[in-house]
Amino acid sequence: MGEKNPQEHANELFKQERWEDAVTAYRQAIEADAGVYWSHYNLGQALAKLNRWEEAALAYQRGLQISPAEVWAHYHLGRALSELKRWEEATTAYRLAIEIDADKFWSHYHLGQALSELRRWEEAVDAYRQAIKVDPDKFWSHYHLGRALSELQRWEEAATSYRFAIQIDAGVFWSHYHLGHALLELRRWEEAITAYRQAVQINAGLFWPHFELGQALVELQRWEEAVDACQQAIQIESDKFWPYFRLGQSLIELERWEEAVVALRQARLIDPTSFWTPYNLGRALAELKRWDESAVAYQQAIELKSDWYLPFCNLAQVFEHLGRSQEAIMSYRTGITLEPENPDCRERLGRLFLTLGRLQEAAEVYGQLINMISSAELLVTLADAMSEIGQVDIAIPAYCRAMEIDAGIPLIYNRLGALLEQVDRADDALMIYKQAVAISVGDEETHQRFESLQIKMSVEG
Repeated sequence: MGEKNPQEHANELFKQERWEDAVTAYRQAIEADAGVYWSHYNLGQALAKLNRWEEAALAYQRGLQISPAEVWAHYHLGRALSELKRWEEATTAYRLAIEIDADKFWSHYHLGQALSELRRWEEAVDAYRQAIKVDPDKFWSHYHLGRALSELQRWEEAATSYRFAIQIDAGVFWSHYHLGHALLELRRWEEAITAYRQAVQINAGLFWPHFELGQALVELQRWEEAVDACQQAIQIESDKFWPYFRLGQSLIELERWEEAVVALRQARLIDPTSFWTPYNLGRALAELKRWDESAVAYQQAIELKSDWYLPFCNLAQVFEHLGRSQEAIMSYRTGITLEPENPDCRERLGRLFLTLGRLQEAAEVYGQLINMISSAELLVTLADAMSEIGQVDIAIPAYCRAMEIDAGIPLIYNRLGALLEQVDRADDALMIYKQAVAISVGDEETHQRFESLQIKMSVEG
């Protein structure tokens, strides 16, 4: 029997998975005859088995110089170039493979991979869709299509792709996780929660599914479950700001103030630049009546964001509890300057002036409030306060506006009528009493006043 030719010998070594020996044998075959395509192609294959990608790419390229229409040589050249992270060249190789034979799944799939590495997401989407068209039953093409669509923020299509991937293989953590994220972006909270819970069942040891599950639960105001999710995230990675912040937020909603303080203090240690952390911390400390600490927290919030009225308004309330009235007044005034159309700071400042006996200043503040308040009850309170200190020019319009907002509150008619009588506006008082009787909202006292005033005016007339 004659000796095997070098090509046959190399093929035997390749079949035996003796890769180094096969490389040597293929090179000997090429020395004997450099014009044989298969020697170069198989040399590339052996070198690829050894992860010697530069040499493999060169071998495929030399084979293609001899026979440029070989689909697998183009494909494997693309694979070698991908391993070398030479993505542009890899895409060229995959496209040439597709030109020769468009029915090869892997050419389309790996083209999508290379385009994804280049962040050319639209082209990647097209490549993955072509791969799915060739073979719709491959998990990874659906999954990576979802990833490319996610990068394009095409969340509905991404969610559909992840669902297809899950139908093929429900045991892959990442498809459930990324489905959850797409649904989170779509604000479909219940579905997102289901997806994240599936992800956690497969792998409970990763931070992000627990954290994002917590986010979805916060959106649905399912505070107890949100607390559990945030705590799970913190157990896995204890150095991230957001789970502590969301935990504090949820604990505030549950009125678990002490725990909220602990969580928010930790969030502030991790990231001292967030305005909302000291603001919420101030709220929790105020609920605990730890006024000095609450004041410090609100002041820290103001240092970070000095253009919003609410921390000034809340800080002023804390100053009131601390007996620091002048600082409270200054803080209320700053809040009013920042949000002149919001009645909160004005109403509280007015009450503070009343408490301090500074009646003229209280009257000025309440006078500004009348047309800003949309609550009839609050207007009645304001009017009562002004009536008590003799500021009838403010009290009367306040009662009238309260009546415009809600004509069904009996005491408005009684008090407004009495006040009008007091300032000798009997005709106006009679009209108010008559209106109350006509629409059946007056109480017994209003009816008595109406009848009494009618008799009085009849006698005087």
